[in-house]
Amino acid sequence: MDVDASLALHARGKEAWNAWAGSMIDRRRALVAAGQWAWARDSRADEYPTNEATGHWMRAAAAQFSYHEFCDAPDFSGFVFPGAGLFIAAKFPQGARFRAARFRDGACFNFARFGAAVAFDDSEFCSAGSFSRTDFLGAVRFDNCRFVRAEFEPSSDGRIDCSEAKFARPASFAGMRCRAAVFSDAEFAQAVSFEAASFSEMFFLYKTIFRGPVLSRGAQFPYEVDWSQATLAGPHSR
Repeated sequence: MDVDASLALHARGKEAWNAWAGSMIDRRRALVAAGQWAWARDSRADEYPTNEATGHWMRAAAAQFSYHEFCDAPDFSGFVFPGAGLFIAAKFPQGARFRAARFRDGACFNFARFGAAVAFDDSEFCSAGSFSRTDFLGAVRFDNCRFVRAEFEPSSDGRIDCSEAKFARPASFAGMRCRAAVFSDAEFAQAVSFEAASFSEMFFLYKTIFRGPVLSRGAQFPYEVDWSQATLAGPHSR
């Protein structure tokens, strides 16, 4: 779908959106079962379809909101995204709600800008959630989110990428579950919580700036985190 079609379907509400999503998921499963799901990676490791049936599904199943500015705070709570959820450079001046949303083929919020609070509580990101160079001007919550492998390939291992993201208000990743998390060059202006979160394969800090307290009680890391790779201006509570 293009932006206009995505906006029109969103305006019809969660029930209509999820009915469409369910039909697209069934179509993909049918393609896989019939041996018609085909893809490859180019020299940059980007995935692309290698037959028309796969390419048509990828285009039809993508929810496209890139570069759109939402006048009001959109509510995607409980929405299922059957293909890629694309919010590249989207603007949310009033914030947004994505509580318990399910991104079955990944989501990309790179370069997006949230002008107010945004909630991703209890959402599931299959494959990956990308928030590189995203600006969070309000509080943000990823509490109890899950980052897992997708049902079908191609799929990342279940990761969140917040490299070079800026968090102007408190941020919470409490209770989050993922295989890999990247926070290189990210900047947290206030408190950030990783309490009771689990990172099974990677928790990457490099030139990360924490200007407020870092809370990590009960967090599970795959190895001893080298906090010296980050700038800690406030207390770190383990």
